Amino acid sequence: ELDAMIHRVGQLTPMGTFEATATASRTAFRSMVIGVLTLDPPLVVDNLATLSMRIPVSLWRLDPSFTIIFGFFFLATAGIAGGAISRMSACDSAGARKLTTGEGFAFAWSRRERLTMSLVLPLLIPLVLAVLLSIFGLLMAVPVLDIIASILFGLAMLVGFLAAFSLLGFLVGALMIVPAIAVEDCDAADALQRSWAYMLRKPAHYIGYALVSLVALAFGTLVIDALLVVTLHISGGAFSALVDSPASLLQPEFMAMKTPAELTAEFTGTTQVAAGLIGLWYFLAFGLFLAYLFSFFFTASTRTYLLMRRAADGQDTSEIMSDDAVPGTPMRTGHPHRTEAPPPSGSSTSELLVRAGFSQVIPVDPQSASPQH
Repeated sequence: ELDAMIHRVGQLTPMGTFEATATASRTAFRSMVIGVLTLDPPLVVDNLATLSMRIPVSLWRLDPSFTIIFGFFFLATAGIAGGAISRMSACDSAGARKLTTGEGFAFAWSRRERLTMSLVLPLLIPLVLAVLLSIFGLLMAVPVLDIIASILFGLAMLVGFLAAFSLLGFLVGALMIVPAIAVEDCDAADALQRSWAYMLRKPAHYIGYALVSLVALAFGTLVIDALLVVTLHISGGAFSALVDSPASLLQPEFMAMKTPAELTAEFTGTTQVAAGLIGLWYFLAFGLFLAYLFSFFFTASTRTYLLMRRAADGQDTSEIMSDDAVPGTPMRTGHPHRTEAPPPSGSSTSELLVRAGFSQVIPVDPQSASPQH
């Protein structure tokens, strides 16, 4: 009864913005995974909408400053870390040399501006349009001008449509934006254009790849979370078998992490400190679970981008930007620090073109290639 009372009191305690956001996101993600596992499409769609639209909109309405600061930090972190994972995944998919974690992050850090802007720019456009609409709405406070503003409200709706189209395009095509930079080494604008173009040209392929990724994510989440839950139950139960300790509270359910307050509320003195230290290990384990979700998302996104590029442009998935190529093309840059072995005598024109870095070669007639006099 005491445990139940403490839990009810904890539920009545006001949450901070970050904690409330984390709780709402975890609940929506859990429901989405359950929807996939139970073959409940409406539940999946509803919680996807909650994660992608309802939670950000609620944050913006309740705490705009937190939304801007935390949102930028989150997008920058996701862009850079996701770029590193996408680059490593692209090299692995292409059968190239496997990159180390350090090499992947070095690649992403050297392109941090474009990776960040590729995620910020699509959200900045609707924000600017919304500010312009707010300024236009000030006319409603002035007599006579309010009538003129009402007549021109159709223009406001057009601007709102442009903002909504930009935002929806970002949400739907976000799966391929960071991988486009990791694969092609293009700038932010080109990455957005590529992701939207591939999506519009092959929408059925995109939906199919996204559904496969979602199902794989749900089953992967089930397995990893089950392993985490069993691990914490065994660890906490065995650790507290002979003496009562805070570790006995480590009894999580599926996708249900305890808060720091729940781990330390029942204890005082050194026991409370011990509960906090045990909680650190608990959150570290849950952090590894979140890292798995993050890594899976960008790995699946990269595979989706490569497959969509093949479906739309016919470009093989093994063709990715190399360190000595012009960004976005297979053409070598000819860096002075790179030395190439001289071609053997008697090499054909096709062989020379392949050595120059072209993946698709058009046969050349030697007679037509000879100089004309």
